[in-house]
Amino acid sequence: MDNKLNQVSLFYSYSHKDEALRDTLETHLSILARKGVISQWHDRRILAGSEWESEISNQIEAADIILLLVSPDFIASDYCYSKELKKAIERHESNQSKVIPIVIRPVDWLDTDVPFAKLQALPKDAQPVTSWDNQDEAWLSIAKGVRKAVEDIVDLKTRRGAAFGLLSIRELLAVEVDQIDQAYQKDEEMTTFRGLSTGLSDLDKITDGLHNSEFVVIASRPGMGKTDLVLGIAAHTAIVETKPVAYFSLNLPADRITRRLIASVGHISPYKLLRGAMDDQDWQRLTSAVSILTNAPLFIDDSLSLTIPLLKEKLETIRKEHGLALVIIDSFQHLVIEAQSENTQNPNVSLEKNIKNLAKEFQIPILITSSISHEIEARPNKRPVVRDLDEVRGLEDDADTIIFVYRDEVYDENSMDKGKAELIVAKNSEGPVGTVRFTYLKEYARFVNFVPDLYEEK
Repeated sequence: MDNKLNQVSLFYSYSHKDEALRDTLETHLSILARKGVISQWHDRRILAGSEWESEISNQIEAADIILLLVSPDFIASDYCYSKELKKAIERHESNQSKVIPIVIRPVDWLDTDVPFAKLQALPKDAQPVTSWDNQDEAWLSIAKGVRKAVEDIVDLKTRRGAAFGLLSIRELLAVEVDQIDQAYQKDEEMTTFRGLSTGLSDLDKITDGLHNSEFVVIASRPGMGKTDLVLGIAAHTAIVETKPVAYFSLNLPADRITRRLIASVGHISPYKLLRGAMDDQDWQRLTSAVSILTNAPLFIDDSLSLTIPLLKEKLETIRKEHGLALVIIDSFQHLVIEAQSENTQNPNVSLEKNIKNLAKEFQIPILITSSISHEIEARPNKRPVVRDLDEVRGLEDDADTIIFVYRDEVYDENSMDKGKAELIVAKNSEGPVGTVRFTYLKEYARFVNFVPDLYEEK
């Protein structure tokens, strides 16, 4: 397959007073350029005799990624700020380019009137490069961030290949073998995954993480902890993976969701948070949790009414302003009720199919929670199976992955499995099915990889 077809073009928007810093960034991205993954352009590459303003405009229009090298001189430059930045933001908002602010020198740029203030900036924590004790570490943080953006765009271009006509099996095989080889080179012991990590490595080993365009269902009877499970996944994605998450809570209000997040991240009892009955150690944990969550790209919507068209509109807005890596819809049944009262874009397409189509359109995983039939209560073995989803329309057919949550202590307070949970992978488009055991820390409202004997008396 022609590498030029998927090559990602980078445009540098910068002040000439920062030219030395731009050169350093080019050096740190040289490995991507040498491999032919990226092409880099800035105004010093304008040929003699060329009309420079027209050339800059053409290069911005052609760029996949526009790097804003933010400094006092960049902000003060009328051309950078009024011309290049204006065109860059227009392309970003129309999803034609991706704009990445890179803070190279200290400057006040977080004012709400600054067009790129809402965009995730590099390096880590948007700390200016020249403020780092070791500037190479700052440039490494930037290079990793740019590399990830490049990989996402290459993946998108590969998926859009069908727009140029039918792809041959030769082309498809080349892409797939290359991805397999990359996964092998990253980690021969299968501790990294091609999909987005859930934060629960034992689950990721079966599912290979959450994949783009994938529709994932997490279902259980009430009280099993499925909301805590998906909140944990949302928190891990936003905090550890630093990727934007849209969380739609159709059952619980945003303040209760926020309280559960603080409890989970800070290892504090939700009851203590509710009553304010905390000791000094709890307050330290609260402060730490709030600090961590404050900068996480996690967006919570607790609308009482949510239809497919409205959901799509909200996702488009979040993607334009912040980017989007994962969507979680907690309490699928509430979405069903609201959707049935409206005319969807295609009334002949089920709600489940509409969600699956959204996952494909936005090329991100969409994860939903669902309740299951109460008939399970009459069975001796109350572990869910796929047929328990029958009354929830077409979930069984449309879902790529189905995971059931089961805790025996919900039915038997004297259970030998007290404090333990089972995640039953009943359908898996990316691999095997099976059951994985986890520890459920009820006092902190979170799931963690299985810790043997945690609850056994000493």
